Amino acid sequence: MTIRHKMRVFPAGLFTVATLLVASGAAFAQQGNMGCPMMGMMGRMGGGMGMMGRMGMNQMGRGMGMQGDMGMQGGMGMMGRMHQMGGMGGGMGMMNGMGSMMGSGMADMGTIHSLFAQSGTISRTVKILPNGIEALTESSDPKTVGLLQEHVAAMKTRLEKNQPIRQGDPLFAALFQNADKVVITVTATERGVKVVETSEDAYTVKLLQSHAQAVSDFIKNGMAGMHTLHPLPPHQ
Repeated sequence: MTIRHKMRVFPAGLFTVATLLVASGAAFAQQGNMGCPMMGMMGRMGGGMGMMGRMGMNQMGRGMGMQGDMGMQGGMGMMGRMHQMGGMGGGMGMMNGMGSMMGSGMADMGTIHSLFAQSGTISRTVKILPNGIEALTESSDPKTVGLLQEHVAAMKTRLEKNQPIRQGDPLFAALFQNADKVVITVTATERGVKVVETSEDAYTVKLLQSHAQAVSDFIKNGMAGMHTLHPLPPHQ
């Protein structure tokens, strides 16, 4: 059920004029009845003008009330059409999508920090391939094994969906810029994870190999190496 309220708005100036005319008309009429025909006529004229003023205000009030209803109906109609077209829903969807990306980014960074803190329990070997790398990263700590597998799976998803991370590092930024040229295979092991990353693009192969070395350095240096920036490999 919809309840509409009509408001009549009266301009202060018009109300004042009408009031003065009514008052003046009454005064003039009283003087006319006391013996002054001319003043009586003026009083009646003033009264008539006062009535006209009130009628004008009533008409104006109804007009403004009608405009208010039309404006409210138009506004509600527009909101309804926006809702039907998914305007508001789309905005909420965009906000939810941004919130989800921020949430996943925070979760990924939390996992990375935990791995830095547990780097002393991690072992890693990297095999350089003609078209990429093969890396085996494992740990003697069961909790760290879970973190390794979680982290690699998340990074694989980020690479495939081109959702960059660590963009302040030139090497990581370039790797994500060439993400569509990378083929990545992840296999969980009993104590960690094996990753094979390859590419048909010669420079992307260099990026993959440099990235593999950077990750090995992270494990070697622990928290001290977390903020290290890595230069790009030469194109030649």
